[in-house]
Amino acid sequence: MRSHNAIKNSAPSSNRALKYIQLARHFREEVRSGRLKPGDQLPSFAQMQAEHGIGQGTLERVYSVLENENLIIRQPKRGTFVAETRRQKALNVVGVGSGLSPRQHPYYSLLLQGIQEVAYREKIEVLLLHGDSSVAWEKMDGVILADQDSSRVPPTMPAISLLHPLDGVPCVLADEYNGSKDATEHLISLGHRKIAFLAISGAKSSRNFPRQRINGYQDALKAAGIKEEKHWIRALRDPWEPTKSFSDLGFEKMSRWLEEDWQKLGCTAIMAHNDDTAIGVLRALQRAGIKVPQEVSLMGFDGTEISEHIHPSLSTVVVPLREIGARGMELLLQQVDGITYAKEARSEETEVELMPTHLKVRDSTAKPFGS
Repeated sequence: MRSHNAIKNSAPSSNRALKYIQLARHFREEVRSGRLKPGDQLPSFAQMQAEHGIGQGTLERVYSVLENENLIIRQPKRGTFVAETRRQKALNVVGVGSGLSPRQHPYYSLLLQGIQEVAYREKIEVLLLHGDSSVAWEKMDGVILADQDSSRVPPTMPAISLLHPLDGVPCVLADEYNGSKDATEHLISLGHRKIAFLAISGAKSSRNFPRQRINGYQDALKAAGIKEEKHWIRALRDPWEPTKSFSDLGFEKMSRWLEEDWQKLGCTAIMAHNDDTAIGVLRALQRAGIKVPQEVSLMGFDGTEISEHIHPSLSTVVVPLREIGARGMELLLQQVDGITYAKEARSEETEVELMPTHLKVRDSTAKPFGS
């Protein structure tokens, strides 16, 4: 990385013109000529004050001008860097690939709303892709992946993953760990000590993002001094099973659980992988004559619209799906336009952006029966 010392002796110092205009012109010429390259660090305020006698306000004006021209980018706590060369968008078209159609699931519909809001503002066309799409990648500027792998995406194609981490692809994720932890702590605060979890996968703990809902649940139990029992967690789907809706899976798995060891476990609350799963669980409990929340409290996840309209209304963890879609689109367009750090100036933390969740308490959770 080129040091600021390389430009120390060449910056102008006239008193007859505004210094910020001269300095902005100087750095602009340095960047456009290639003498300052992408990833080179620009001087800090202390360095510029020592070398040129300018104030912080003047330097802020200089860097604001260059930032508005997309020539530099500022990274908190690291410094100011020359941006990557800005590329022109080809056709103003972005692809969105999803494992499910937005018409099939409100989860993806909300993501798409956020994506389209930014696309409309930036005059970008959105092309919906499915798993078997025959795509001419050269017709798109970039792609957003939601619940879809990146194996078919050309390695040079700008790409963003939403909600699911992919190797080598920047991601916008929900803070599922703290969301699940908050939900579990809510149940504990009501007095529940035996809390089941119908999860997308089994109970073996991991710190990978796909398992953060289980991790948050387990850590909340541990912090409350509750020893987790082995059979409190059940997998919602086994690898060999055919694909079904979450609602059907929740109903089938909960029905089977009730027939097997549910009564023996004595759980007074259950966490469901998502709202659709919770709806299936609710159907199974009601069919068995078990009242929610009087006998079993039920917690969902995602905060989709349907969670508010079932009876009883579902306590859930709200994932900011529209905001995640919008943020993913913004970050993708930054990639497309080249407004990113050179690799040597980028920290690992910039590859994953977490969006906060929040707990929504409704009628499906209550104190344990008899407490």
